[in-house]
Amino acid sequence: MARSARFFLSRITKGGTLEVDKVLQALRQSVSIESRQFAWTVVDVAEDKSIYLGTAYRYLSGKLVKYDPNAMVEVVDEASRKVRLQSEPNMQVAASLFVYLPDEAVFGHRHLWNEIRARDFRNHLAELIVQYYRNFFVECELLPVADLTRFLTKLAQLEEVTELKARVTPPNPLFGIFWQDLKEYLENRRLRKLTIGETSKQGVSLPTTAPEIARRIEAGSVGDAAPAPIGDAAILMAADGYGTAEVTGRRGTETVVVKTTENAIQLKLEADVSPSELAAAVVREVVRIRSTRKLKH
Repeated sequence: MARSARFFLSRITKGGTLEVDKVLQALRQSVSIESRQFAWTVVDVAEDKSIYLGTAYRYLSGKLVKYDPNAMVEVVDEASRKVRLQSEPNMQVAASLFVYLPDEAVFGHRHLWNEIRARDFRNHLAELIVQYYRNFFVECELLPVADLTRFLTKLAQLEEVTELKARVTPPNPLFGIFWQDLKEYLENRRLRKLTIGETSKQGVSLPTTAPEIARRIEAGSVGDAAPAPIGDAAILMAADGYGTAEVTGRRGTETVVVKTTENAIQLKLEADVSPSELAAAVVREVVRIRSTRKLKH
């Protein structure tokens, strides 16, 4: 039986002068960065298109590589019949296959436990893009796209909601009808980021509509939806990969925190999946998300 692997979806948010073409350029000609004893870079870059339901989706594929610039390996010295250490500069430690859909601002990337976890990928790839431009008037962050079903299930277990926190960035390129008012507010105020915090009065639960909206989205019964209240809109925007959000509440006597970052969408594919196969899987999922969550350009 073929081994399987987990792949995550993350959305890229761009700031300053960073645009799609600059992201592509930074990936095509990746720099190297060092973090602790290891270095990171992007290799094996290629570009193609994936066709789904008659529409062509362009993508860039590559691998985020973790390597050891000063690696030493044990080798057998046949003459002395002993094992000795030999320098092996830039020895690859792990490689995470990824695809980037620039028109959807989405990455699909492999999770490698204890080597290149999903958050490692997001952090290091964003840093590589920024460092390509020497941090000069560019900002970049990769954020997970939340699985609304998992997020909803955990929210539904809360008997009382006591606190909502969210940090969001203006959407690029997609936005959802439930947070259209918030999108327009961000644009009108020319905001780079917005942080929202709500705390209930003692003994009172916050009247959030986010769980009900999520239920309607997953059930496909959105209909003529209206924008959500600003706090709930921020949670939904974050869930679509344009920020981070957490909801604190009580379940019995226990305080529970539900985070978008801990409920990311995952795809289970064969470990030896090709870039084109990964791109096809990511495209199908992106189209599903865009349709069910009523996202549009």
